[in-house]
Order: sequence, then structure tokens, then C-alpha cells
Amino acid sequence: MTVFLNSVKARRRLSQYATVKTIRDHQIVDGHHELATGNYKMKKTFALGNSKFLTIITTKEQLEEHVSESGFATTDEWLAEAVKMHCTLPAYLHEVTLTKTR
Repeated sequence: MTVFLNSVKARRRLSQYATVKTIRDHQIVDGHHELATGNYKMKKTFALGNSKFLTIITTKEQLEEHVSESGFATTDEWLAEAVKMHCTLPAYLHEVTLTKTR
């Protein structure tokens, strides 16, 4: 499977710390994935990694606990980027860990 990371800030956090927390509108299956930008039609794989489902986020206050590991400065900035990617609250929080770059 593929996990798309189209946010520059999330990819930067992943490259610096080898882990990033991301919110999605659906639950990603835990396990090993290709990490890519783009979409299924125009995919560019940049690494391999593992994803782990953490919890369902229903409020900004819950999201606040994880913002320091997202690559974003504030929850508002994170949510604004998520809306661009078609995700709103409630959302599924995942941790993506880098295992190999390409």
C-alpha cells in the first residue's frame, strides 16, 4: 500500500526526525508502506516506511497534544492543510516512521 504525504511540512518533519504524525479521513492499515507524493495516477515514491494507527481525533484540543510531531507550528495550521487534502475532524491519527529512503 501507499501513504501519500503531499504536505511539504510533514515530509520535512519526516526527513529530519524519521517520524511524523498525520491525520487522515480514513484509517490506514498498520504496517509497511511506500511513502509517496502525488496521487494514485501520478505517484512519486520517495521512501519506505511503517504506519501505525493511534486514535480518532474529534477535537482541536486532542490534536494539540500531537502538533509538535506533525511538522506544523499550530493546530490551526495543521487543520488548514488537512482541509486542503480533504480531511476534517473527526480524523484518524497515524504515526508514520521512515525505514528506507530512495
